[in-house]
Amino acid sequence: MAEIRGIDCKVYFDTGSGYVEWQCVRNTTVNLTFDETDATCRGSGGYRQNAVTVASLEVTGDAVKDKADASFVAIEAAAVAKTTLPMLVMDGDRTVAESDGWQFDGQIFSWEEAQGYEDIVVVSFTIKPARGSAPALVSGPIGV
Repeated sequence: MAEIRGIDCKVYFDTGSGYVEWQCVRNTTVNLTFDETDATCRGSGGYRQNAVTVASLEVTGDAVKDKADASFVAIEAAAVAKTTLPMLVMDGDRTVAESDGWQFDGQIFSWEEAQGYEDIVVVSFTIKPARGSAPALVSGPIGV
């Protein structure tokens, strides 16, 4: 199996008429973390034992601010309006069987705009599953 290149990974959102790629995204990180609870018992030999409880999914990244890009404008509007968007974050094209990733209804929890003097304007974002949305690990093809 060949390595997966970051440039081939995709972030999509559904506008109501199908998934659209958010093309001005530069970097993303998918964070899957778990809370834990103490599961130590007397039979543990004096060692603390733990058990996984609630999982958290978070997608962070940055995107070039491009008002000519309809996908950027739609995501920015969702951030400002605090609305939920169906999201798909894949390690490749959603139409390819070898691609997999996360599908969930997401909300933008942070939208930070860096306006460096000698840089292009970049927005850093954090997207998390919205209330009532159960994230699912999915494989392509999706929405074909």
